[in-house]
Formats: sequence, structure tokens, C-alpha cells
Amino acid sequence: METNLLQLLFNLVFLVIFLLLCALFIKWLFYKLISPFKQKVVREVVVEKQREYKKKAVIMNDSEMALFQALLSGLPENYFVFPKMRIADMVDVVNGNGYYQRRNQILPKHVDFLICNDRMTPLLAIELDGGSHNKPSRMERDQLVDGVFEDAELTLRRINVGDNFRNIVAEMSEYIVK
Repeated sequence: METNLLQLLFNLVFLVIFLLLCALFIKWLFYKLISPFKQKVVREVVVEKQREYKKKAVIMNDSEMALFQALLSGLPENYFVFPKMRIADMVDVVNGNGYYQRRNQILPKHVDFLICNDRMTPLLAIELDGGSHNKPSRMERDQLVDGVFEDAELTLRRINVGDNFRNIVAEMSEYIVK
């Protein structure tokens, strides 16, 4: 009976050691399999913090917002106002000699507002001219834009910051509805 008890004790010790070794092996295996994923997640978080772009706080300054509100409230219901429109989205460059140069000149440029009818036909482009339009580089840009709109036969209306927006919108509304 003593031999059976010793044998049982030996088996019990052997079982405990075996279970400990299994637990250690499972822990080691888990660490080896999961650890690369943890490191990858950490790297992704670091990359995510190094963004190259961020959302702007607002897309219009106070003067642009005031004109936008005047346009929304002063135009008839079936007309639409689009802010910050690229010129290339409302004017096509005619194929021919210098096509790419002309296209590349207007691609990065935009006007402050575009008014369209309910068929999305461009009717009137609007530029809000502030103090920056007195700079030589801006004056050169404005000349180019004026020429593009004249050639495309699309009216471009320039409004100065500080003008009475409601009166101007009332005039534009009469012009558009004709």
C-alpha cells in the first residue's frame, strides 16, 4: 500500500509539472502569435498620428458667409448657390493648340460662388473681392479669370467686401430671372 501511495504521489507531482510545462508552452506560443499583431497595431497608431491632411475649421470667411446668406435668402427658390466652385467645373477648355496649358491654368482656380438654375446650368459666377485682390499677383490672376469667363460667355460678377449684399443680390436676381 505504501508503494501505491508513493506511486500516486509521484504521478500527481508528474501531472502538476506536466501541466505547468503545458501552461508555460501555451503562454509562450500565445506571446509569439499575438505579439506581432500588437506591434502592428502600435505602428498603425503612430502612422495615424502623422496625418498629412486635416479638416478646415470653416470653408468661408465672415464676408463670404454674409454674401452666401444674402444669396440664399434673396434668390428665387428654383436657383442654387454653390460656394467655392472650381472654374474647370463650370467652363470647358476648347481642344486645340495650347489646350493643356490653358487647362492647367484654370484647374487650381475657383470662384467664390456659382448660381445655377434647376437644370444645373451655370448662370452667374461671383467673386468677392477683398483687400487681397489689390496685390499684383492677385490682379494678374483676376485678369486671367475675367478673360476666361468673357471667352466662355459666362457672366462673372465682382462684388467688393463691404458692399450692400442684399441690394446686389436683388439686382442679380432680376438679371438671372430674365
